[in-house]
Amino acid sequence: MRKSYLIKRLLLMVAVMALALPVAAQDYEEDERAALLTKQYDELIDYWGGDNVIVKKNGKMGVVNADNKLFIPLQYDSIQKLEHLYYVWQNDKMGLISSTGSTIIPIKYAQLETFGTNEKYYFVAIQGDIECLDQTAGDFEACGVTCGILDSIGRVVIPFSHNFLVPLETFGNDEDDDFHYLAKFNIKQQHIGVIDMAGQEVLPMVYEDLYTKICYGNLIVSKDSKYGVINMKGEEIIPLQYDKAAFDGYGKALALGKKIGETDDEEQYQYGFWDLDGHQLSDMVFSDVEANIFGYILQIDGKTYYTMSFNEGLTPFFNNDEDEESIVEESSLFGYLDRQGRVAIKPQFSSAEPFSDGLAAVGLPNDDGNGELYGYIDTSGKMVVPAIYSVVAPFVAGLGVVRTTDGEVIVIDKQGNHIMDVPGYDAEIIVDDNGLGLTLIKVTGYDDNVKYYDRTGKLIKMLVDGEYLYPRP
Repeated sequence: MRKSYLIKRLLLMVAVMALALPVAAQDYEEDERAALLTKQYDELIDYWGGDNVIVKKNGKMGVVNADNKLFIPLQYDSIQKLEHLYYVWQNDKMGLISSTGSTIIPIKYAQLETFGTNEKYYFVAIQGDIECLDQTAGDFEACGVTCGILDSIGRVVIPFSHNFLVPLETFGNDEDDDFHYLAKFNIKQQHIGVIDMAGQEVLPMVYEDLYTKICYGNLIVSKDSKYGVINMKGEEIIPLQYDKAAFDGYGKALALGKKIGETDDEEQYQYGFWDLDGHQLSDMVFSDVEANIFGYILQIDGKTYYTMSFNEGLTPFFNNDEDEESIVEESSLFGYLDRQGRVAIKPQFSSAEPFSDGLAAVGLPNDDGNGELYGYIDTSGKMVVPAIYSVVAPFVAGLGVVRTTDGEVIVIDKQGNHIMDVPGYDAEIIVDDNGLGLTLIKVTGYDDNVKYYDRTGKLIKMLVDGEYLYPRP
């Protein structure tokens, strides 16, 4: 989490969109339509038999419909499909065209990046010389670059300015997938704040760095070179007093470090883990912590451990000192570290997950040596639910959802007792928030309707066509 992260984020956007290059269709020799189209055009782009096909001829791209008629003419340098819309490039500028060929966003932007849901698109739009940003460390003003937000019909909803805007993804306890907030960066002045989708200030531009996920309603930020966690009111959940921060972006734990000295021109730090609600999960005993897409790489007493997230005082780990570049090693066995960084459960599992509700899912090799089966251990390392399942989920309120080797989804208790057959293809345990504190089993049926059962298997309510229905007493 460094200041250069902001520039890297912008340049990554540019690089990703630059990948919208032609990809030739393959293995369509027996497809009559493809054969017909290849006689008329030089190349078919991402052709998979859909109604609309991106085609290329004489270096220009267009799109034909199901009748093989051009509804987007052959005049664009590149085209990329976005659900039912099409990004188009012409003379290094981007625009957006509908599936009927009408212009939604004029071809005048240096960069467009979509966010939101399929039902409600928004676009981060950038105007100006974005290549200049790499040479000026992201100085929007010096490069004449401006950024704004457009809606799904191309209207400006956040006016263009010299500030870089990044949608803030929500993670954790936010139930809807809509974006509500944007990070607002002035990279030149190293000021960061938060605005809502109406452009109103939520957090002032007083921060130096900000992690672009709202995790469980809170944000990881830095100010005056100190890291901590705040809520969306700007109140400190974890005081901004730490020199380093590492967060993998998935779990509820983050590592914070303090400088403790300097030897041989090398700074020394001590790290500990906290959750996003401000509770300390481990002591500050780690000499180094790095986050990656798999979790964390810890250093303690000269040893390297690859871990996930601390939960209930323990974190799964494996260590591989012979090849520290390898994150996944088939021969590695997993165990658990405690909050002091000591081995609490020795490595003995082929895979391991964080603890939840007093139990953790672990894997053991299948008898035939092909794949693994899963069960649950307690905090002492004792296997309390045997490893006989093909898929398992974390325990919640004393219940767990598992899939048998026969493909059946069932609910079990902490002793492994069979509680309920799941009449659907998926289930999860939820604690109802209607004030009654009920533990419910939410089942998604094969008809995509959702039903809620209590612990006895009694149907409590159904969600059908967006409305809750309740069975008669």
